[in-house]
Amino acid sequence: IPSVLHTTASLFDSREAEEVRRLLAAIAAPANERLLKTALATDILGLTGGELDALTRAEDDWQRRLARFHRYLDLWTQRGFMRMFRQLLQAEGVRPRLLALADGERRLTNLLHLGEVLHQASVEHRLGVNGLVKWLAEHQGRQQPAAEEHQLRLERDENAVKLVTIHKSKGLEYGVVFCPFSWRGADLRRGREDQVLFHDRTTHEFKRDLGSAAFEQHKQWAMEERLAENVRLLYVALTRAKHCCYFVWGAFNDAETSAAAWLLHPVADAKEIFAELARHFAQLTDAAMERDLRQLARQAGKVRDAAAIAVDTLPAPAGEPYHPPVTPAPTLACRKFDGAVRRDWRISSFSSLTAGQSEDLPDRDSLAPELADETPAKGIFAFPHGAQAGTCLHQIFEQLDFTQPAAGAHQLVASQLRAHGFSEAEFAAPILEMLENVRNAPLYPGRGELALSRISKSERLNELEFHYPIERLSLAALEDFFAQRGFGNGRSQIGRLILNPVRGYLKGFMDLVFRFEECFYLVDWKSNWLGNRAEAYHGEQLRAEMLRRNYHLQYHLYTVALHRYLATRLPDYDYEKHFGGVLYLFVRGMRAEQPALGIFRDRPAEALVNELSQLLLGREARVE
Repeated sequence: IPSVLHTTASLFDSREAEEVRRLLAAIAAPANERLLKTALATDILGLTGGELDALTRAEDDWQRRLARFHRYLDLWTQRGFMRMFRQLLQAEGVRPRLLALADGERRLTNLLHLGEVLHQASVEHRLGVNGLVKWLAEHQGRQQPAAEEHQLRLERDENAVKLVTIHKSKGLEYGVVFCPFSWRGADLRRGREDQVLFHDRTTHEFKRDLGSAAFEQHKQWAMEERLAENVRLLYVALTRAKHCCYFVWGAFNDAETSAAAWLLHPVADAKEIFAELARHFAQLTDAAMERDLRQLARQAGKVRDAAAIAVDTLPAPAGEPYHPPVTPAPTLACRKFDGAVRRDWRISSFSSLTAGQSEDLPDRDSLAPELADETPAKGIFAFPHGAQAGTCLHQIFEQLDFTQPAAGAHQLVASQLRAHGFSEAEFAAPILEMLENVRNAPLYPGRGELALSRISKSERLNELEFHYPIERLSLAALEDFFAQRGFGNGRSQIGRLILNPVRGYLKGFMDLVFRFEECFYLVDWKSNWLGNRAEAYHGEQLRAEMLRRNYHLQYHLYTVALHRYLATRLPDYDYEKHFGGVLYLFVRGMRAEQPALGIFRDRPAEALVNELSQLLLGREARVE
């Protein structure tokens, strides 16, 4: 028998909620091709991997798709979320696409429900585009029961039995109702409860008794309140049917103190109503119970020449219980692998190359243990050192709007400090001061007004992930490559790199890539502690730290990645014209009025980048 269950699961935990979040994020930033591709790959828009690849190769089609998302953004900002949402559903053919799936009705129901909820949130909280995306993401992560309006709705259910609790049925009407399990009692004495909740009969206050001298009296009151509530629920259950209600009743366990027992087999008013009701019910035979029910049916009379209440014996189950055929369990055996496993093939990263780490995650900063500074730590220099602090600052920079004064980011800073276990009162002000220095510091003297404060969110990519192939990458080759080009003396500087040649893919995350006057710049945030004075973050000290941490290897590898990325994205790409350089920002030491502090700058020669790219592919790199 087809059936649907009215559930209290949260709409925000559904697959559709995550897909809608990805879709809205792409609409909010239509110039971000990575977000757009993620949205196109959802079931809502339905592009397969092959279709997405073909679309990106067809420049005209891809530009038309970009323009469509720009129009969605314009429609959202000018006419509101719901107007945009309806237009998107129609223009993208979402309804027929989802309904073609096996669980299409469920998924379309969730999608339309999300549209209503997001529209309501945008109106009630006056949320703009980015605000609504953030609101949805925050509700996805909440670990608490869903509000009623955020619970999953039933999908199409005209021909299905609806399974619903009495509480959920309040105010609703059904053609035919079955109440098969309405005999739950209200007796607390059978349980092992050592506390009761009740309303004081004098003050009407709601109280909890943990074992007072009046505990038994309070338990009696609690049972009477429970019985009264059960009677109200029974009334709700019996009055939901438009045509007919089937109610199952009998001498079930625990039924003697139920609302149905009190209603169908009443007893005279008694001080100990539960004891009296239990005694009376225990004396009832099946025949006596049936007499009470038939007496009630006679009193109810008729409705349209038919009995208002009919009493029938519950029929016995028809036929034999179904038992699935027994099939012998198959004999299981592991398949034998006769192939060769290439143990030198892997996905590597800068972190795994330099420190033997296995996780390919964004690298975070650490403290050089040999550094020391007897100057008292104040301001940003007093902020804790290490990976946790680096992660906190990276999260702030990732979400910060550089074009706005840092003072407006207090809520962002405070939330990240709390999330990472740092004191808001102690560190919020120093971090805000540091952010103002970072956003206003001249990044490349002599290149106009190049500063992060000039870079809008539409001109930047955060945590840009990349993979590119490597072939027979070896320690010796890297040592020779960098030593011959003036980066230290080979093994002493790259001494912790991989020992065995590897092949596969090199993976990494660029903290920030931004565009300024048609040039692209690669930024890496560094919260490394080099001392308690800004002067400790000068050029010579920064160069020493870059070599100590093998950052020169990192930024050359990342430059190769960005070089390849731009070559596939810009039709007229030219390294000399479009690549601006590398910026390692040691944020503790940056000062808006002292551009020489806290910033390591480099722009590797195009020939060097191409040679390193060839080396990573297993080809010999020549030295000129």
